[in-house]
This record gives sequence, structure tokens and C-alpha cells, in this order.
Amino acid sequence: MKVRKSITSFFLVCCCMAGAFDSQAESEMIDGVTWKFDKKTTGVVVTMGPCRGKIAIPAVLGGLSVTKIGMQAFKECTELTAVMMPDSITEIGLEAFAGCRGLKEITIGRSVTNIWWGAFCGCSELSEVMIPDAVMTIDGAAFRGCRELMKVVLGKNVKAIGDEAFSDCRKLTELTIPDSVESIASHAFDGCPLFDTKSDPGFRVLAGWVFRREDDLYLPTSVNLAGFRGIADGAFSTSSELEEVTLPDRIKKIGDDTFNNCWSLKDISIPNCVKEIGNSAFLRCSRLKKVTIPDSVLSIGKCAFDGCSALKSVSIGNNVTNLGWRAFANCGDLETLTIPDSVTAIGEEAFSGCSRLTFAILGKNVTTIGENAFSDCSGLLSVTIPDSVTELEDEAFARCRGLKSVTIGTMVRRIGRGVFVGCDNLERLSVPASFKETGILDNVRLPPECQIIYR
Repeated sequence: MKVRKSITSFFLVCCCMAGAFDSQAESEMIDGVTWKFDKKTTGVVVTMGPCRGKIAIPAVLGGLSVTKIGMQAFKECTELTAVMMPDSITEIGLEAFAGCRGLKEITIGRSVTNIWWGAFCGCSELSEVMIPDAVMTIDGAAFRGCRELMKVVLGKNVKAIGDEAFSDCRKLTELTIPDSVESIASHAFDGCPLFDTKSDPGFRVLAGWVFRREDDLYLPTSVNLAGFRGIADGAFSTSSELEEVTLPDRIKKIGDDTFNNCWSLKDISIPNCVKEIGNSAFLRCSRLKKVTIPDSVLSIGKCAFDGCSALKSVSIGNNVTNLGWRAFANCGDLETLTIPDSVTAIGEEAFSGCSRLTFAILGKNVTTIGENAFSDCSGLLSVTIPDSVTELEDEAFARCRGLKSVTIGTMVRRIGRGVFVGCDNLERLSVPASFKETGILDNVRLPPECQIIYR
């Protein structure tokens, strides 16, 4: 190809440590250009010589498909002006082209699924980007500081746009966000002239998505987001006066930190189109009393409702599979709990500190109860571990001082350290007869008065 003939020789190596990689590296010359690649995984990662002008990355090296442009592969190649990628590439690694200040044109391969952190950060001459349909993730700072960038076309399957992905793109005026997008980080488009200047004083709007204000001078008490497409992460974080919210009827994810520390929020209705509740989404919403999680929700993130101390009632939808770390920790007023059969894992500290929880039904498909999952639930009176559970992790029920009766299912193969430590009033522990032979209870600390019943 003419493009390849014009390239000054350079090398590409895989993203292992240089010394370790060299022993596994092979090289191949194509049209006068020498390329170095990994024998095992074929990744295009670090240039070893000068690269300038237009380049076309080979689709095949040593008879193997080239699948990745790895970390800092072309970083600070300031004389590079154009890059053509083959369709074999599936990932563009961290800072792969960061600081290529002369880069004006990129052709991203049609098989790329992920553009990782800072991949094109500081490519200040880049004016237009076409993101192919295969791309699902545009990571943080991917195009940050591309100050000549005027137009971005996002492929129809992009799901997530990371923090500062397009921040400081001061000339970016053409952008369409496809319906596939489920989450946008809070500062993804900071410094871009894209926001609707006539939007509500309580927030900013970009292509139907709601973003946080740039200042905290106006704190709304009520927000109606009906008709909007989605909410960016952290959009209403620390809006301490906010009491009620109507969520968009097309929202797919309540993102990370969206309503965290909204201390006055009393009521929230989650529409039946939400698939995910993000990390710390309602962290410390201390006046929230009731939550109904619809069947559309598949996962509840870390600290999603942590510190919602007034929360008395939670209805978890029948399709949730995972309850993240501290998902409902310190919900001090929560009294009863039913975990649906769809849940397979109860995360670490998921309900830790729910001191008034007296009654909990665990779904029949839970396999793991995480470390400290129910620790310090001092009001819990009894619990039945279903037959699906194979592991009780360390201190899963530690310091449940009101706990009197526990029944452990037949499939438990491991009981961690201190599972019932501090359960001073435990009177009855019912376990399978097989526990006698396996000695699974040998290291389990129980109160002296506790009766073990083998069934």
C-alpha cells in the first residue's frame, strides 16, 4: 500500500514489561516497515522508533490477527497526521494516541468495542470522529482536550460514556447521543458548547440528558424530568433541598452518585424501564422512607441505598441478580426484607447495620452470603439459609445480638470465620447431619447455651 511505503520504520510491541516481552516477540517487515508483535496474543502496543505522517496498522502479523492497540502505543507521536485501523482491532488501549498533537484524521476499525482511558486525549488537531457501531464503551478522558473537534458521530450501540470523555472539546457543536446509551459520567462534556442554554435553572440539558449545574447557587425542592432521556451521573448529588423527583420515563440507569446526599428526598418512583441502579445512587438519602424496585432492574450497585436511615420498606424486583457491597447498609429503620429468587449473590455488608431488621426471607437461588452481609442487624430474630447457599463468608451474621434461631441449608460447604461471633442470644442452630462427618462446625464460635440440632 502507498500509505505503508511512506512510513518511517518503527516497531510495535505488546503491553508487557519490555524485558519480559522481548523474549516472546517476533518481528515482520511490511513494505520496508518493521513491526514487532507478541507471539501469543498479537497486540499492537508500543512504538519503538519514530512515526510520522500517515500510517496504516497491519491486520495480520506473523500469520496472526492484530486485535489491540495497547497502552501508550503512539503516545506523543506529534508528527503523526493520520491513522487507519484494520477491522481486526477490538480495543484501543489507555493513552494509545494521547498527545498526538498533529493527528488530524483517524479511521477506527469496525470491530472496536472499547476505547479506553485517554486514548486520544490531547489530539488537538482532530476535527471529526466517527465511532463505529461495534463500540460499547468510551472510557474517561478518551477525547479530552481535542480542542479542534467539531463533530462526533456515536455508533448505535454505545452504552457508556466515561468521565471527561469529551471534556474541553471547545469547538464540539455536532453530537448525537443514540438511544443505546445507558450511562454518561458527570463531567463527560464539561467545557463543550453543547448544553441547552434555556434549560431548567436546576440542571443543564444536552441532547435530552440531564446534567449537573456548574454551580450550586440554585437548589430545587422539586424536579420533574418526565420527557427527558436520561440523567448523567451525579446530576443532583448533594442537592440538599430536593424533596421529590419525577424520573424520565425512558431512563435505563440511575447512575453513580445521582442523588447521593439528597438529605431531604422523601419519595422516589423508579420507572419500569430502569435496568441498573448505580453505585451510591441514593447514598445517605436519610429521609427516604419507601422504595419499590421494579422487575426491570437487574443489579443494585455498591452503597446504592447506604445510610437511608429512615427507609422502612423495600420491595426488590424479581429480576435483580446481584446486591452490591453495602447496597442497603445502615438502613436503620428497615424492619422486614424479602430477597427474590432471582438474586444469586448478597454482597459484602449488603444489609450491615440494619438494626431494626427483624425478619428476612432469602431467595432460593442465593449461593453466597458475603462477608458481614447481615452484621450488626441486632433486631434479627431468626434466619433460614436456603439449600442453594454454598458459602457463608466471614462474619456474615456477626453481632446479631437478637438472633435466636438459625437453620442452615444442605449445600453449605464453607462457613467463614466469626459468622456468628457476638450472637450472644443464639439458642438453636439447625444443620444437616452431614456436618458431623465434615467437621464444618469445628471452628464456628457459638454461645455456650446454643443447641446444635443435626437433622
